[in-house]
Formats: sequence, C-alpha cells, structure tokens
Amino acid sequence: MYGKSMEIFFSAEECNPTRTAGVAIILNKNLIQTEGVVMTDLIPGQALLVQIPWHGGTYFNWLAIYAPNDDSESKLILPTHEDQRATVEAFTNFQRKMNLRDGWRNADPDTKDFTFMQMAGNFSRSRIDRIYVSDLNERQTEDTNLQIIYVEGKKRMIWILQQYAKCSIPVKKARMEQLQAELDAILQDDKTDEDSRLLSAAILQQKIQQIRREINEGCQTSNMIRAKLEMKTISKYWLRIGNTQKPCDTIHRLWKLGSHPPEYLDRSDKMAEEACKFYNELQDEETFPEMTHEEKLQATGIVPENITARPQPDEAHILAEALKYEI
Repeated sequence: MYGKSMEIFFSAEECNPTRTAGVAIILNKNLIQTEGVVMTDLIPGQALLVQIPWHGGTYFNWLAIYAPNDDSESKLILPTHEDQRATVEAFTNFQRKMNLRDGWRNADPDTKDFTFMQMAGNFSRSRIDRIYVSDLNERQTEDTNLQIIYVEGKKRMIWILQQYAKCSIPVKKARMEQLQAELDAILQDDKTDEDSRLLSAAILQQKIQQIRREINEGCQTSNMIRAKLEMKTISKYWLRIGNTQKPCDTIHRLWKLGSHPPEYLDRSDKMAEEACKFYNELQDEETFPEMTHEEKLQATGIVPENITARPQPDEAHILAEALKYEI
C-alpha cells in the first residue's frame, strides 16, 4: 500500500532476522528522489549507511546505528564500564572535524526528555536515538527553516481560526494533549523520588499510547470503508491511488537568453524572471510569421466553409445574440 510513496532500507540480524531488532531508514518518495541511492550494510542488524544523491554531484549520508535494549542482551554485549578515553576522543575529534553536533540537545539544552521507555522491569527511560548534524543542515530542519516556519505558522493560524469557529475540540485528542502535559510535568519534577516518577510516567504513557491507537484504528477503519466504496469506481480517490507521485526535479541554474558566452542564473528570483520572460515571448511570437495579413484572413475563411453541422432555428437565435460581430 505504501510502496509507491516510501522506499525502505533495512538490515536485520543474521542470527535471527525475524526479530524486531535491527535498523531501518525510510525515505519519502514524494520529497526525495530515490533513484541512485546507495545502501551499505556495515554491520548486519546494527549499522546501516544510506547515501542519497544531493546537489551538484554530492551525496547526503545517513548512518543508522542500533544496540540491544533488552536488559539481558545489554548486560552481555554492553556490560557497564567507563567509556574508553581513546574512543571518546576519537568520536569528539570526528565531531569537530565534520562540524557535527547533537541537534536535539543543541536546540533543547535544558529539557529532560527521552526517546525510549522500557515498559518491563524498572520502567527505565533513555535517549538512545540521536541525530548528529552540521550547522548548515541544522538550520534547514523543519523546526528552524524560516520558510517552513512561516508556512507552518500560517497553517497553525488557519487551524486556530477553524477550531475557534467550531468551538469544539475532538475529545480523544484533547484528552491525549492533557495526558501529555501531565507526563511532561512529571518528567521535569525533581522533587518526587525516581521510582514513583518513572511509575507514574509509565502509566500516563500507556494511556497516551492507547488513545493514539484508538485514533489510528478509527482512521484505518475509515480508510478501509472508503476503499471498499470507491476502489471499484472511477473516482478521484481511485485515480489518486493508482498514480505514482514523483518529486519535482530541482533546477539548479538557468541559461540566460541571448547571452554569449553562456551566462547562468542560480538565484531563485532571477531564474523565475527569466522563465517568465521566456514564456511571455512565446505568447507574443507569431505562429506563421511568413504569412501576410491577407493570407491569414483567407485561411481563416476556409474553416467555416468546411463546417457541415448547422444549428437548429431556436439554437441559431441564441447563438446570434451571443455573437458580437459577423465573420
């Protein structure tokens, strides 16, 4: 169902490929050109490298790393020990050389949050998923890109006005937001002892997951019903399901018309002006510049003479009123 819009690269453990352990990288075909993507399985089930063709012959590198989160496996494979100084220094030097930083921690230096929660045992939480990015890429994320923030701000404003007009919020979403606020408050509360805080957070997390599951199941049921009703009929839904959406090709630069030697434009506004100028000239260009005015009138007069269909008397009257001049 999602094969037309997503490209999935994964690496499973060799000893037990059917387990949930492993790493995967998912690309949205509607946003990224997936042709020419190179996947390298560095360590099966633990390290996966995906290289995506980027601008000007360069590649964007994604490295996904996984380590066991089960207590028994973690103690066996990752026993508790101090980090080796050489490893820490090597990783630090690598970060400095590549100008990388922990994107989330850099944006939220004082926030306490986690990416994984262990539901069994002591309900421990950890931040095992991290994305290290360069300064340039960090400024182009969905949270920091000014253009995206502007667009999302407009969408948010429209949404607020719509909600104000409706004067109601879906009960399940409102409940989930309330529980999420309580969960955030508990995680930030340092006055409560660790065990009580983790237990309360786990209970709230389960409630949030249950509500989110109910919302997703409702959407899935709605999609299934619509598919049952419209998949066998020629409709917009049927046509949209059958079409493969491809991302727009990126034009890096345009040749400036009439420039010798060739001059290229790489600014978006200048490229847009040049394209507008080109298409305006196409509209003004004569289709048959070699023909005289009399020849064009003669050719135009031949067309009505070859029309065999004639309107009915009542239709001719209506047509005559609509015409402003005779041909």
